Amino acid sequence: MPWVTGDVHLVHGDVFVHLAGELDVAAHQQVVRLCTSVPGADVHVDISEVTFMDSAGHDALVVAQQQVEATGGTLELVGVAGEPARVIAVLDRVGDTD
Repeated sequence: MPWVTGDVHLVHGDVFVHLAGELDVAAHQQVVRLCTSVPGADVHVDISEVTFMDSAGHDALVVAQQQVEATGGTLELVGVAGEPARVIAVLDRVGDTD
């Protein structure tokens, strides 16, 4: 069964979210909720321990980024490697068709 775990830490007004496990449709709402837990904050999302990510997981990060930016914050991904890095690269290229 797909799963993701996450924890949130607030340090000097910035939010640090650590995600681990599988980032897919089952995790979408949890990821968005964790990343938007402090409106207006700058959010740093560590995905170094994400073992699986599909387009729904990518979408969760995009939705979280849009919601964070709508409240005046920023969202930065850290620890991007392996499969998540490949998924992000492919989907970002697909999105750059303008």
